[in-house]
Amino acid sequence: MRPEEQERADFQVMVSKVITRFNEIEFQLNAVLIRGLELPKHKQKFAFSVLFNNAILPFAQKVKLLLNLSSEMKWPTLDSGSFHRLMQIRNQFAYCPPSEWIKLTI
Repeated sequence: MRPEEQERADFQVMVSKVITRFNEIEFQLNAVLIRGLELPKHKQKFAFSVLFNNAILPFAQKVKLLLNLSSEMKWPTLDSGSFHRLMQIRNQFAYCPPSEWIKLTI
């Protein structure tokens, strides 16, 4: 593999890892919110699949909800800066200029 091809492949792996990890974090955040809101079992699936769907409640709003819930429930103080850093990293990938390295076929 030529060096530029290896660099492209490495970049694609990195993007994939960042997106996958962010999705895992968001999944865990959803679970914490559902548990913290003390939703009954029969409402948890709806909350998880509909209310906490990213099209309805974006990550930034979930963080605000978590911070408010944490304060209300007297949980240990959360570092909101860590969540903002996560959002910055995610946004660098989500809103970066198109690259000739990334090919999207629809």
